[in-house]
Amino acid sequence: MKRIYFILIVFLLTGFGLSAQQTLLLEDFEGGFPSEWVVDGISDWQVGNNLSSPGFNIPPHTNYAVSNDLSCQCDLISDILLSETISLATMSGI
Repeated sequence: MKRIYFILIVFLLTGFGLSAQQTLLLEDFEGGFPSEWVVDGISDWQVGNNLSSPGFNIPPHTNYAVSNDLSCQCDLISDILLSETISLATMSGI
C-alpha cells in the first residue's frame, strides 16, 4: 500500500505539480533599446547600469531600462515602453 502511495505522489509531482516554464521574451538591454520596441509618452526612458537617483535606488547589475521621474522632476505616468508583438499562437498550456 505504501508503494502505491509513493508512486501516486511521484506521478502527481512530475505530471501535474511541476510544469516546465518557457521564456517567451528575453531582453537584457546590453545593446540599448531594440529597434522593434516603441517608446511612448514624455520618453525619459534610459538604458544603463547605474541609473539610480535619490529616493529611487536600483541595485547594481547589468543594463536595464528605466523611466525615472525623480531624475527629471516631471510626471512620467504615461511613459510607456512597448516590446515587439509576441505571438502566442503556437504556445500550448498558456
